[in-house]
Amino acid sequence: MKFIDLRKEYPHLDSTYSEYPVSYKIDAMFEEYRLAEQALEKRKTRNGDVVSLDSEPGIEAHVAEYLPGPEEETMKHIQNEELYKALRSIPRKHAERIYAYYFMDMTLDEIAAAEGVYKSAVRKSIMLGKQELKKILLQD
Repeated sequence: MKFIDLRKEYPHLDSTYSEYPVSYKIDAMFEEYRLAEQALEKRKTRNGDVVSLDSEPGIEAHVAEYLPGPEEETMKHIQNEELYKALRSIPRKHAERIYAYYFMDMTLDEIAAAEGVYKSAVRKSIMLGKQELKKILLQD
């Protein structure tokens, strides 16, 4: 059993206990987090990603990320509605397998095992469903 210093880990909390017993797994997670934070700070310093109000060096990468505007969000929403409408118009088994593969990130093996069928049947079903979706979506 390892002990962590709660005041060190959570300085914003007023803890009555300074040391708290934790399992080795929890201690390893805290150590992994500490190392990741140190690596991030080193990367920021090395790449000049530190933002300062009185200096010109670069801006942090995540600050400069592109955020979609309302037009892009609306178009994405409309496209998703069209896709879900098309999914409802193809055979149910095809739609379920496409949804599991693309939206739930299941592998062909996992889908086949869950349904008790061969992997080739799942692959063919997804392929046929995609062909039907393509016909429906290109019709509009």
